[in-house]
Amino acid sequence: MGKAFSEAQRGEVQRKLRETGLALFREKGIRGVSIREITAACGISLGCFYRFYPDKEHFLADLLHTRAEEKLELLYANRASSLPDPLRYLCDLFYTQGMRLTDNAAFDEMQSGTLELLSAFSPEGRRSVQALYTSYLQRMISYWAENGISVSCHEETFLQVLGAAEILITHASLLSPDTFPAIYRAFCDASIPLFCSVTPSQMKGDRPCI
Repeated sequence: MGKAFSEAQRGEVQRKLRETGLALFREKGIRGVSIREITAACGISLGCFYRFYPDKEHFLADLLHTRAEEKLELLYANRASSLPDPLRYLCDLFYTQGMRLTDNAAFDEMQSGTLELLSAFSPEGRRSVQALYTSYLQRMISYWAENGISVSCHEETFLQVLGAAEILITHASLLSPDTFPAIYRAFCDASIPLFCSVTPSQMKGDRPCI
C-alpha cells in the first residue's frame, strides 16, 4: 500500500494531473492520450493515479467539471460587460467560447470520439456539469435584475441549446474553416432568443441580438 497523502499533497498531485491531462488532451485528443502518458508527464506512478480516479472516464468527467467551474467563475467576474445588452452578451459568449473549443483536439469528434465519451458519463456526472451552467445563468439573471433589466430564461431549452452547440463544435473539423465560423455564429444568434428574452423597455442598449 502506498503512503498516505496529506491534504496539501493530494491537492498538488491532483492539480498536476488536471493540468497535464488538459494540455495533452488538447494537443492529441482524448483517444491519443493514455493514463500512463499522463502519469509519466506528471512524474507520478500509475498506481498513484488510481488512488484519485477509478478510470479515464472519471478523470475526464472531473476535468470537464473543474474546467467549466473555473471558466464560469471568470465569466461571472466580468459580468458588467453584459449590461448594455444581455442577449447580445449571451450570443457573443456562446460564439467565442464555442470557437475556442474548435482548436482543442479533445473536442474533435473525429480524433477523440468526444460525444461517445460524454454520453458514457454517469447521469449524475452530466447533471453536475449542467447544474454549473444553469447556476451561472441564474446568477446572471439575478445580476441583471439588480441592475433594472428583466430577463427571463427557459432552463430546459437552454440545456437543449447547449447540447446542440456541443454537437456543432465537436464536428467543426468536418466543415471548412472558412465557413464554420459563419455557420456557428448564425446558430448562436438564432438559438439564444429561443430560451432567453428581455423586456424591451428595460434594455440598456439598442443593439439587437439578431
